[in-house]
Amino acid sequence: IVNRGVISAPMYEDATNGFQFTNAEGSLWLDYASKEFDTTAEAEIDITANFNTNNKKITINSEIQYAMSAEGKNVNLFTVVMEDNLVGYQDNNRSSIADPNLGEWGKDGAYGSSRVYPYYFNNVARAVIGGYNGTGGYIPSKIDANTIYSPTLSFDVPSNIKDVNNMKVVCAMIDANTGKVINAA
Repeated sequence: IVNRGVISAPMYEDATNGFQFTNAEGSLWLDYASKEFDTTAEAEIDITANFNTNNKKITINSEIQYAMSAEGKNVNLFTVVMEDNLVGYQDNNRSSIADPNLGEWGKDGAYGSSRVYPYYFNNVARAVIGGYNGTGGYIPSKIDANTIYSPTLSFDVPSNIKDVNNMKVVCAMIDANTGKVINAA
C-alpha cells in the first residue's frame, strides 16, 4: 500500500530504448512508488491473522509501536481481505511487441498472446473492512514512544471468498486527518 498523489502512467515507449518503467523526470508510477518506499515510516505495525473454522471469523492481532511520543493523533486501521489463485483471463495489448522490458508478456513470451487464459490472479481485494478510510478508536490520540499498542480486530469471512486457504489480510494505519498511509502489514 502506497500513498497516492500524482496520477501517473506505468510505463512509456521511448523510440530508442523501447518500453521504460522509469524516466529522468521521475514521472512514472515506479518512480513515485520508489520515492514512497524510501520514506521512513513514523510507526511500525505487525499483524497475525487467524481464521476460526468453527465460527467463520477472522481475528487480527496487531502490534503498533511509535518511536516518538505524540499528541493529537487520529489514526484509523484500514483492513483489506485478499484472495490468491483466482482464475480468469487477462487481455494483453502488447503481445505482438518484442521488447525485453515487457518480459514474458511480450512477443513469444509465456503470456505473449492477446488473451491469456487461464490466468491466475493473486492479491485480489475481496472486501474492505470498515470502509475506505479505515476504522478509528483502536489507537489512542496520545502516543507514548516505544509503547506497544495491541488492537484486535475480528470480523466474518467475506461471503465472496472462494477458498479460505487462499485468503490473506492487509492492515494499514491511516492518518485520518490527511488520508495518508502511515505504515502497513
